[in-house]
Formats: sequence, structure tokens, C-alpha cells
Amino acid sequence: MTASLIAQHPPVTQTAQGLRDLLGPPTGYFDYDENLAYVVGPTSIASKNAQGYLLVFMVDKASGKITSARFEPPVN
Repeated sequence: MTASLIAQHPPVTQTAQGLRDLLGPPTGYFDYDENLAYVVGPTSIASKNAQGYLLVFMVDKASGKITSARFEPPVN
């Protein structure tokens, strides 16, 4: 599901507001308030950030544009 999302809506072509409109309010937190984080995947994955993986969209604070996306913890 996340692969399909990223393929259809490449993160670096999005803005933070555009992703909020698409996905709704963030369901997790990662490093700074401007980064968007969504809890995804099985709850059997535990990290310091969530019960499950976080799909994190790093946001440039000045422009509001997405600069990258990643999973926390990293998916092997």
C-alpha cells in the first residue's frame, strides 16, 4: 500500500499541505513538528517513535516542500 502511494504521489513533488490533504493529519511524530509522520504496518514492530513503522516525510521548513521520505525504523 505504501509503495503504491509513493509511486502515485512521489514525495519530492509534494508539499506538506498537499500530503495533509491527501493523507489527513499526521498520526505520529518525528524530530520536528513540520515533518509529517504516519504510523503504518504491523503493530508487532516497536520503535522509540511508535508501535509500528513511521512513514516520515521530511519537510523543508522555509518552503513547505517535501525533501525526502523514509521509514523509521528502516525497512530491511
